[in-house]
Parts: sequence; C-alpha cells; structure tokens
Amino acid sequence: MKRTMKQFIALALALLLVGSLFACGGSDEKPADKTEKEPEGKLETFLSDAKGDWYAYGNLNDQKITINEDGTFTADYDAVTTNEGTIAYDEDSERFMFEGQEQSSYGDLLEDGILRCWGARYYRAEQSIKFGQFNGNWYLDGDTNYDYYTFTDGKWMLMAAQPGGHATGGQGHVEYRDGDAYQLCLFEYIEDDVPIAAFSIEGEDELIKKDDEASYVRLDAEDDNSDDDNDDDDDDDDDDTQDKKLWEIDDVEESELGIKYQYPYFAEGDVAGGRLYINDDGTFVVTTSGADPKSGTFTEDLDAETITFTFDDTGDTFEFSVEDDGAVLESDEGLMICVVAKYLPDEDGEYPDAYYEHPITPNSFYYLNGDLDGYSLF
Repeated sequence: MKRTMKQFIALALALLLVGSLFACGGSDEKPADKTEKEPEGKLETFLSDAKGDWYAYGNLNDQKITINEDGTFTADYDAVTTNEGTIAYDEDSERFMFEGQEQSSYGDLLEDGILRCWGARYYRAEQSIKFGQFNGNWYLDGDTNYDYYTFTDGKWMLMAAQPGGHATGGQGHVEYRDGDAYQLCLFEYIEDDVPIAAFSIEGEDELIKKDDEASYVRLDAEDDNSDDDNDDDDDDDDDDTQDKKLWEIDDVEESELGIKYQYPYFAEGDVAGGRLYINDDGTFVVTTSGADPKSGTFTEDLDAETITFTFDDTGDTFEFSVEDDGAVLESDEGLMICVVAKYLPDEDGEYPDAYYEHPITPNSFYYLNGDLDGYSLF
C-alpha cells in the first residue's frame, strides 16, 4: 500500500478524532489553583456520595463518568476518547474540580441527585436507560396528519403539521429522569434547566405529554396508515408505499462492479472527513479539509473484484476490494464507504428499509434553532 493512501486515511481518522473531542464538550471554567485548600471532610463526603458510574442525560449509550472513592475519575466520551484525572476541592469557589489530563471542569452534585459536570447533567447508571428504544416517529393521536416527534438516540425533533406536509418546530436533546411521573424530558439547549416538554411512558409505543395529556403513538415506516384496513390488497400496499417515498431516485449510474459514480465515498464512513469521487470517465478526485484536491485514474479488475487508483501527480497507486455491491471499498488501511448507497433502489427499483426510515422530511422548511423568524432551509 502506497504512502499516499496511508496519509489520506490518517488525515481522515485525525479529523474524526478531533470531531469527537469537540463533541465531548469543553469548559470555560478555570481549573482549580494548585495552591487550593481542601477543608477536612468536604472532599471525602463528596466522593462517598458520588462514587460510581454516571451517564450523560441518563442515556446508557452516551458519555460516561466513573468516580472512584480514592479521588480519581475516568470519563469515556466515546469508544476511543477517554479522559482521566483527579478530583479536588476548591475552597475559593467552594466547588469540586475534575482535573483531567485532557480537559478540566467544575462538578457539582445537585440536590436532586444529579451530577452537573462539563456543562451536562449526568445520572447514575442504575437510573439510566438505553435511548435507542424510543427511536422512531411518534404521532399525535397516532394520526400522520398531525404533529409528531422524531427521537434518534437521545436527540429529538418536533415536526409541526402544516398545509402540504410538516415543518420543523424545534429540536434538542432528551433526558431520562427515573422516578418522575414524566420521565422523558425534552430540552432545546444544554444549559436549560427546565424542559420544554415532558412525556410519561405508557407502553412500548405510546407516550403521554405533560400539561395537555395528549397521546403520541409510534408508527413505523411499515405501518399502513391509510383508511383502508384491507392489508391483503396488493394494490393498496403499493399505493401506501408510494405515498411514503421521500423522493424518486432515478438512473443510478454505476460500474460493472457496482461502483457508484455520482455519490462520494467517505473514509470510514465519516462524512466530516476526506471523500473520494469516482467518475464514469475513469477518473477520480480526492478532497480533504485544508488541502488541495488530488486527481487520478482508476481501473477495475472484474475477476478479482478490485479497483486500483493511480494519482496523476505522483504515480502512487492503491488498491481496494469492492464489497456490498460497490457500496464499500476495503483495504488493509481502512474502508471507503458510499454512505448514501444504503438508501438507493436496487435493479428492480425497490427501495431498502433505510430509505423509508430516513428522518429528514423533504419539501419542508427547517428553521435555525427552531426560530420561525430566523434562517430557514427548504
């Protein structure tokens, strides 16, 4: 494998790591002074009360902090980013400082048993759940013509009904508060203390909204929401499928090995990193942030099911095996993934499940921060 490919993959992965570090949240607060004092008993009491595992927003799939009684802590921001350090008491601010190797932040154990640290609220592991169980679209009264909430791994978006479809009415993050009558709390901003909405969990597919006691029912993409209850009518099923199509994708151009010509391939599937464009004239272009595009030519080996790229400026080459009908290019250095391929129709024009489950609704307005008077995207 040539040096150019190694540099490309390394750059893309570096961008992914940087993105993860930014995603984990920083702190504007100053680390505790090294001359700080520790009044007797303050730190010991905090550590005794706060020891154990804590999860951001009460989501077992989110960031985790483990506090040890010996005054050390470990923060797992994601699968690859970990911050370790010690906890000290700052007498001047009368707060506890989490002094990490990567980042530092004040931490407070609130009266309601919530840990506030790195700008987020953390809940004990035994009071946290996996948010993925709520993923999907939850419609008011189970009617697709009314407002609905979309939940995706701890994020929420309100789609408000309007003539001709739905428009974004707000978005933010979800927190789970075990023991509350309305356990699912929706916040627009991380610094908000009061939720904009809250729901009680009435069953696997029903939520009851606080204040107006309105019922929101989860409807999967496969649910038949037409007025006709005859599920055995093939014509009705075809019409229902047509109604749920987001948009038509015609004339998907691909090579004999299934290489997608008009859609980019991303290093490790990270759309924020470097990308590869493959053209039907036998050329390709690689773009990475902060660097000039690089171009070259490619050849396919139909017997070996491989594709080989050659850069114009250096003559360096790198080879991938073609997997998943051209959606994935695999080598020892990593993967190049055509992310959009999972939404494309097959040779018979049939769309995959992921296409119908896509959370973005076309022909609708999306408003910046949910502000109807602000910038919008159609």
